[in-house]
Amino acid sequence: LRPGERWRLQVRLKRPHGNANPDGFDYELWLLQDDVRATGYVVGRPAAASAPASAVNRRLDAFVWTPWHVIDTARGWLRDRVYQALPDAPYAGMIAALVMGDQRGISQADWNVFNGTGIGHLMAISGLHITMLAALCGGLASWLWRRSFFTGAQLPLRLPAQKVAVIVGMLVALLYVLLAGFGVPAQRTLYMLVVVGIAFWRGRIVRVSVVLCLALALVVLLDPWSLMWPGFWLSFGAVALLLYGTVGRM
Repeated sequence: LRPGERWRLQVRLKRPHGNANPDGFDYELWLLQDDVRATGYVVGRPAAASAPASAVNRRLDAFVWTPWHVIDTARGWLRDRVYQALPDAPYAGMIAALVMGDQRGISQADWNVFNGTGIGHLMAISGLHITMLAALCGGLASWLWRRSFFTGAQLPLRLPAQKVAVIVGMLVALLYVLLAGFGVPAQRTLYMLVVVGIAFWRGRIVRVSVVLCLALALVVLLDPWSLMWPGFWLSFGAVALLLYGTVGRM
């Protein structure tokens, strides 16, 4: 199966059901958060000559164009390129996790080592990665924009280089967040960068507490079930503590 394909399948579905053990993994809530309303399996059926076309398991379209399918296809292509470049490397799954947030290639043995040494969080794309990449690309765009005088275009007279850097940084952050799977920590970073960028464009000074609260409100508004994820509370809580410890009064 490839991203963007459309299939017609004969399936047998059932309502999601999970164990109600206290302090255990809530399987039903996990499915609900991922918008999975039923589970089941594909019913194997041979394609007999007399069978109607609707009853045969077959692919209808190789690719159905939607924005999310384009993003998923790009993520799949990037993941394939990583594994093609590192066919026999045991750390290929770690590279894929650091590049695009795909942790499926990391073995359980590696996770045990990461969790035992306290570095498991490094295998997820965090706000530091996104902000660093956005700052690098924004700085490069500003450097090129300032030196456009050598081309005779004199672009800084039309638009300040600082504003160009902000635009490029926000676009790069958006692209990277989409390639990383649009997780809650990545969303939080993107929304905070957007709020700061808009404030800079409008010439306003905004408090860091307002930036954090606006990002939190956007995450909850777009995905209310994110409140049930531990990563939601860990992400916003950790950033709030860091800001309070470094900035002081928020």
